[in-house]
Amino acid sequence: MKPDAPFVDSLEVPALTKATLISLVGEQLGLNGREAADMVEGFFELMQAGLCRGEDVKLAGFGSFEIHQKGARPGRNPKTGEEVQIAPRRVVKFSAGPKFKRRMKNEREAKQPCAPAPAGQALANEAVVVRPRSAFPEEARQPTRT
Repeated sequence: MKPDAPFVDSLEVPALTKATLISLVGEQLGLNGREAADMVEGFFELMQAGLCRGEDVKLAGFGSFEIHQKGARPGRNPKTGEEVQIAPRRVVKFSAGPKFKRRMKNEREAKQPCAPAPAGQALANEAVVVRPRSAFPEEARQPTRT
């Protein structure tokens, strides 16, 4: 990158998709595709179940997902301009943890994207418990609709 070049080379921002995440988990933990998919799906199902029960989800070194109750408020239909009452609802808010914030700040100051951890070392400092899909509680495996 040239010294004068802007920090952002393009407006196109790549996304980490669930499929890519499954592939990366499989590679780093030595799992086949089905096992990695079960692990990732199970993780998200457990997160969703906890959040639907009103529990916060806190991931050490990353951040927390919290449920917030938004009250009813006045709004306006953008097409007609008519005033409407927006119903109260629950929303999920993410707050980055201090470790994650520090990493993002350091990477921004270095003007380079976050480098991935070397294969096999991404989880070196974290306790990991791997359970097969059948070990998840039945209620956590049920799809939730709100």
